Amino acid sequence: MSGYRGVATRAGPLASRNRLPPEASARLGGMRALRVLVADDQEHMRELLVEALAADGHTVDPAEDGVAALKLLEQQTYDLVVSDLQMPQVDGPKLYQEIRRLKPDAVPFFIFITGEDEAPGYGKFLSESKAPVVSKPFKLKDFRQMLEKLFPG
Repeated sequence: MSGYRGVATRAGPLASRNRLPPEASARLGGMRALRVLVADDQEHMRELLVEALAADGHTVDPAEDGVAALKLLEQQTYDLVVSDLQMPQVDGPKLYQEIRRLKPDAVPFFIFITGEDEAPGYGKFLSESKAPVVSKPFKLKDFRQMLEKLFPG
């Protein structure tokens, strides 16, 4: 499955939309373009992140849960995985551990997203993984600034 850049749609990746619009290139500023996997079982959150990241010029693949994310991670190499912490069947920590097991030499950078009430049960994992955590609700501006710091050009 190929990712897409620029415009995000519910229909998924579209090869014809692989060109960056001029405003997306400008949005990247001092940041390099990334290949990103967004894994979230909440459709509105997944779509928001996919559309924002694609509009900023990144190549983005959506996954509706951890199982779908694992399948994509087995087929594709990513610079970044943005994952909900709590998902059915395969949650964020399990996703992180599985990709470390499957591709120890190609583990992408992870950012976890969580509701404030979810994070306490994952404290030990988050401490050990040292992955950034974004608490819902959050501002896209703050999320973008964090990415710029983590992935400078």
